[in-house]
Amino acid sequence: MKASPALMGGYEYTPENANKRKTVSLREKHNEASLLMPRLFSEANFDVTLTDPPAPNYSWKGDLSAFEAYPDIHVYEIIGKYKDKYLELHPELKNQKLDDCVKANMQSFTMMEIIPPFLRYTFYYFGKYYRDNIPRILRSVTNEKFLQNYTNLFFLPELTDASNEKASYIFIDNEAPHEYTLLKNNTYEPGLNINEDFSKTGFYDFKYKDIEAYQVNTASILLIAKWLKRLKELSVYDNTKIIIVADHGAPLLLERFFNMNNAKEIALYNPLFMFKDFNSAGKVKTDNSFMTNADTLLLATKDMPVSEINPFTHEKYADFKKKDIVHVYPIRRFGDDDEVNPNYLRDKKTWVLQDEKNHTPSYTVHDNIFDESNWTRIVK
Repeated sequence: MKASPALMGGYEYTPENANKRKTVSLREKHNEASLLMPRLFSEANFDVTLTDPPAPNYSWKGDLSAFEAYPDIHVYEIIGKYKDKYLELHPELKNQKLDDCVKANMQSFTMMEIIPPFLRYTFYYFGKYYRDNIPRILRSVTNEKFLQNYTNLFFLPELTDASNEKASYIFIDNEAPHEYTLLKNNTYEPGLNINEDFSKTGFYDFKYKDIEAYQVNTASILLIAKWLKRLKELSVYDNTKIIIVADHGAPLLLERFFNMNNAKEIALYNPLFMFKDFNSAGKVKTDNSFMTNADTLLLATKDMPVSEINPFTHEKYADFKKKDIVHVYPIRRFGDDDEVNPNYLRDKKTWVLQDEKNHTPSYTVHDNIFDESNWTRIVK
């Protein structure tokens, strides 16, 4: 929600630049970013399809009203639609104890309904919402949200064909890498009771968080590889520009940041970014050029017959890129719903960039991001 506008709409929609438009609500700016590339390509006579656009109209899911004014843009929410089909193929994944989980959690749900709304966030995330036996039951099954997203990627080759005669722009959002869970060690597939020792380590043990993060990312990339193979079989891989990009990284101890003082904080600003241009071939190459996920728009539109002007602001979107230095902000307040609740944000117009309450660090960064001297803490 906070990083995705820049990913979708470019540098004009970074939190810092979005705050300069003080008369426009964050919700409206988010919708503009969601629609920017679809409009550019649709107006250039491309067939445009989006699935699961992030936080549509500042809802977690279900409010696609911002797209209604553009009938030529096809938009769908399909996360979870293929889970039941996957479970039919893998009945061994069905957890027979979930009814016990619901019964055991009735006390917490009753308390949640009774306590004042401003305390619910704290009770749910930091209190005793889950009874003692709930985590044990939940640990025995693959993360439900992961499964909903994983199954979409699993069936993606079957959902892909090459019958459309028009050029196409396709945006697919999938959050499988976001939903940490343990998978089968050798195949990175969902399973039940994968690690019996997990309950002895504590539900949020950092070691397991590392393992889970690695496994769900690996599983996602393996499924994407199968889909890319399908594109080759359909003879459309070479004439397709492909961008695989994340909205943020994760607070993990990644090898490239081991020796840096704020390794986990900085890792949050190191998202996956993979790009294949038309007719590219050969082995995967690593490019350490200084860039951000806000470059997605510029790569997607490069050498394409689309307008260089943002149809919402009438500005040239490439002009907003700063080529020498970038400011990065966490823009969140722990335990304070105003920066995480989309319903609260509906009428707000600017982000809180500097978190003075919790002293959440912000940085400027330039050139090689793996050199600690290129990161400077912003202090205000």
